Amino acid sequence: MKGVLPYLAALFLNAFTDLGHKILIQNTLFKVYDNQEQIILTAILNAFILLPFIVLFTPAGFLSQRFSRSHVMRYGALSAIFITLGITLAYYQGWFWCAFGFTLLLGVQAALYSPAKYGYQNLNLKCNFLT
Repeated sequence: MKGVLPYLAALFLNAFTDLGHKILIQNTLFKVYDNQEQIILTAILNAFILLPFIVLFTPAGFLSQRFSRSHVMRYGALSAIFITLGITLAYYQGWFWCAFGFTLLLGVQAALYSPAKYGYQNLNLKCNFLT
């Protein structure tokens, strides 16, 4: 199928970035904090990743219907690059709380990106089966 390799590459890079950052910041939590603080901060971290999907469910669907899915995916990927650069800078400078905040932004980016990504996939699969 035409365009499947760039699509799969985008899926892989998006998942790698999201999971890689979550694992890295969670390992930082385990090294720096212990006992009750560790439990609370881990719960907040998981909420930062999951809550944007719940809160932005309807707006994300609206964006992927209202605008071109390819444009939503391009701007989503571009924002992921800037967020990842911000995360890298935060880790490099030792700004843990800034990296923690970028986790929420990464969750928002993923929540807005996902409906367009899956809509694009379904649209392409339907078109390929019809031809």
